[in-house]
Amino acid sequence: VDRNRDGDAFARWLGSAPLVALGRASYATYIIHVPLFLAFARFDDMAWTSPSHFAAYAVALLVLSLGAHRFVEEPARRALVRWGSTTLPAIGPPLRSARTS
Repeated sequence: VDRNRDGDAFARWLGSAPLVALGRASYATYIIHVPLFLAFARFDDMAWTSPSHFAAYAVALLVLSLGAHRFVEEPARRALVRWGSTTLPAIGPPLRSARTS
């Protein structure tokens, strides 16, 4: 077993677009999972005993998280950058201020 080649394959897998998208939406997932859990538990008594109901929860969580990241987090981040904040944590490529020195 060539560890370098296996490590490269693993790194490529971790760097794949779907996993990068999941990583970028992880904060939204963290914020949304409890309210969604409570909503499912309130309206679906079988939510945690049925694999298909749990799969529906997981899909809903994924869709809501990716949507919140795309339509809430990213626009808010871009707005903060436009307003001159350069101390935001880096998510993806480095951010550049719209102002010139």
